[in-house]
Formats: sequence, structure tokens, C-alpha cells
Amino acid sequence: MRPEEMLRRSLRYEEALLRNYLGYARQADRELAYVFMELMQQQHQRVQKLKLILRKYCPP
Repeated sequence: MRPEEMLRRSLRYEEALLRNYLGYARQADRELAYVFMELMQQQHQRVQKLKLILRKYCPP
């Protein structure tokens, strides 16, 4: 598998996980929603990092 495809697949996976956390946060009670919000923040950072790496190593 080419590096670009690995990065794109990883990005899709991480973005899906971010959406899952958002959905869980919306459904959970306040205390658990806070946990999912923290996870979302961490996940958002990973998504942004992957996007940066993808732009750096695989320009359009």
C-alpha cells in the first residue's frame, strides 16, 4: 500500500471516530458527555495532525 493511501485511510478512520464521539456525547448524560467531549478534543488534534502530514507528503 502506498503511503498516501495509508494516510488517507487513517484519516477516514480518525474522522469516523470523531463523529462517533460526538454522537455519544449528544446521547450521554452530563458526566459521560464530558468524557466524550474530552475524547473529541484529543481526536480532533489527531485528525488535524493527519491532515497536516497528508498535505506535507502528498500534495494535491
